Amino acid sequence: MKKNKFIYIIIISFFLLLAVLVNCYPPKKPKGKPNIYHLLSNYYGQFYVFDNFQDNENCIKYLFNFAKKNKGYLIIMTNKNTYKFDDGVPFIQDTVSLIFAFSRERELDGNDTNNRNFHIRTKSNPTQINFKIVQGRNNEKIPLKKLSANFDSLNVNIIQNFLDYSFDEDYIVRKQSEKYIYELYNKKDSLKIRQVYHNFGKWFEIDIL
Repeated sequence: MKKNKFIYIIIISFFLLLAVLVNCYPPKKPKGKPNIYHLLSNYYGQFYVFDNFQDNENCIKYLFNFAKKNKGYLIIMTNKNTYKFDDGVPFIQDTVSLIFAFSRERELDGNDTNNRNFHIRTKSNPTQINFKIVQGRNNEKIPLKKLSANFDSLNVNIIQNFLDYSFDEDYIVRKQSEKYIYELYNKKDSLKIRQVYHNFGKWFEIDIL
C-alpha cells in the first residue's frame, strides 16, 4: 500500500511540475499571414501598420507589392505605437522598431510622375555585405550591373545594402543612359531584386522577385 501511495505521489508531482513548466514557458504563438492596415492619413502622409512583420523574404515581397498599389507618401510601421499623434501631428515614441517609407510624387494635377523613393530605418547600422559585381549590357543593349552575394533569401539588411549601393554608385553613368539596371542574385544564382532607373536616372522602380 505504501508503495502504491509513493507511486501516486511521484505521478502527481510530475504533472504539477509539467503544469508549472507550461505556465512559465508557454508555446510561442505562430505569427499570422502578412497584413498591412491603414492607421490614419494626414498632411505628413499615410500611416500604416505592418501586422505580424517578420524579417523574411515573404514579408518583404508583400511589403513591396503593397507599396506598388498605393501612391503618395507611405509610412509603414512594424509597431503601431511608433508614433503618438497629437491633433494629427506625429511624435515619434519608438526609435528601435523598423519603419519603411515609400514615396511616389505627383504632379499638381494629381497625375503620377513615377518618381519613387524608398527608405528603411533599421534597428542599427546594417552589417556590410560584400557584393560580387559584373557590369555589361543586356540583350536590349541597356547598361546592366549584376550584383551577387552569399545569401539564401532576402532580409532587411540585404535590401538596405543593395539600395545603398545602387543609390551611391554610377550617378554620372545613369545620367547618360535612358535606362540603367541593377540586378541582385543570391548564392544559388537566382535573381531576387531588379531595380531599373528611367529617364536618365530621374526615377526608378524596384521588383522583388
